[in-house]
Amino acid sequence: MGFDYGAKRIGVAVADPQAAHAEPLTTVESKKGHADWDAITHLIQTWQPSLFVIGLTGDTDSGIHRKTITFARALEKRYLRPVAFAEEAYTSTEAKHRLAELRKLGLTGKLHKGDIDKIAATLILETWLHRREAS
Repeated sequence: MGFDYGAKRIGVAVADPQAAHAEPLTTVESKKGHADWDAITHLIQTWQPSLFVIGLTGDTDSGIHRKTITFARALEKRYLRPVAFAEEAYTSTEAKHRLAELRKLGLTGKLHKGDIDKIAATLILETWLHRREAS
């Protein structure tokens, strides 16, 4: 299960561990920087992931970097599953480009705020899957 952590929204994606392709799942709201743990628990109970992949910026001095690490450690501790990190540079920008292309093709309905976040989570998870394949 992949996560694109943000102070307002957390994008979530899923993938079969044997696949190289992830699917956007949903967006979980955050209030004042605090994750909706009830919603996350429901997703984990439903999907039973074996691993969490979290997008992490390379800017170690940024506040979002520290908050993402805190979120990752909380996931690991609450759900007793390992956490892996994947570089998230430009995933939101790429997600916006993908949505624009889908819109041009007429393949999207009304867009919602969280659509970019869950597509970014998909890109993060795919980055990790591809990196794992290359190893």
